[in-house]
Amino acid sequence: MYFVYLPQIERFKGFRARYQINPHRGQVLSLIDSLKIPIIDVHETFITHDDPLSLFPFRMGYHYNEEGYKRFAETVLNYK
Repeated sequence: MYFVYLPQIERFKGFRARYQINPHRGQVLSLIDSLKIPIIDVHETFITHDDPLSLFPFRMGYHYNEEGYKRFAETVLNYK
C-alpha cells in the first residue's frame, strides 16, 4: 500500500503561492510516515514545474490536464 499526496490547485494560485504552505500537509504526511506507509508526493513534482498552474485545465478546476496527469503518472511509476 502507498499513500499518494495529490496537490490542489489552490497551492499554486495567488500572490506568492509557491511559498504558501497547506496547513495540513505536514500533519498528514507526518501521520502517514509514522504508520510506515510509503509516501509518493506528487506535490514535489508539480512544485518543481516552471508553471504548475499550467498542469490544470484552463489554469483552474480540481482535475489535472493531460500534462498534469502525465507528470502524476510518471511520479507514481518512477517511485523507488
